[in-house]
Amino acid sequence: MNTNWRLANWEERADLYDLFVEDRTRDIAFYTGFANETGGPVLEVGCGSGRILLPIAARGHQGVGVDFSNKMLDRFRRRLSREDDVVASRIKLLCQDIAATPLEKDTFSLVFFAFGMLGFLIEEGEAARAVSNAARSLKPGGTLIVERRNRFADRYHTAREFDWIKKWPEKSATVCQSHTDLIVDSTRQIRQTLYFYEGIDSAGQHFAFQQVLYFREFSSLEIEELLRSAGLQVTNYFGDYDRRPFAPDQPRIIVVAQKVD
Repeated sequence: MNTNWRLANWEERADLYDLFVEDRTRDIAFYTGFANETGGPVLEVGCGSGRILLPIAARGHQGVGVDFSNKMLDRFRRRLSREDDVVASRIKLLCQDIAATPLEKDTFSLVFFAFGMLGFLIEEGEAARAVSNAARSLKPGGTLIVERRNRFADRYHTAREFDWIKKWPEKSATVCQSHTDLIVDSTRQIRQTLYFYEGIDSAGQHFAFQQVLYFREFSSLEIEELLRSAGLQVTNYFGDYDRRPFAPDQPRIIVVAQKVD
């Protein structure tokens, strides 16, 4: 299994991540709501800089964040340093690959793969190993949530499409993002997304660079099979963060499963 391309991308461009996700807020309430229902401890696989796990800790839950990029976790640590000591003490961060390294058994009440995390697991058998290891770490009766975009309701942008223009405080710059999508492996549904960044810094200098990411698209049946193969019982399908039932035209595939006693 070769994960070097993933690590290189996020180690190099970790400072862009918060710009990329700062407009995503609806999923925070979704996962915080589940944490309130299940109790802790909570594990987020691919926690990034803490966008979701930190609000969960602020609600009083113990949490563990796992990420393969130490630079992403460094950003999370900086956020924790600005938090109340009580909130910060509820979070433990681990730099590791959950597909390769199992966590402690029967530990968590809630485990989740949010946003695009599952899609990064493109190597053969990698997603199955990650879900299996996550399921192993659940307490009996615990809940595991796997989320992915619904590739059947979404469209691909083969032509370059503008996304946003934002202030980039860390670089004292203004930057805009656009992107293209391309399926590069139709058998395994591997998508290549090429992000284009262009901007101007405080000295009036123009800059431009690109970032390429690869994702695997999963159907609802594929996600269900991953969960069942890990010994879990599927309990719900949602199509959005308002917990509406999944349908082919819904933007997300959110599958909820339970570890039976």
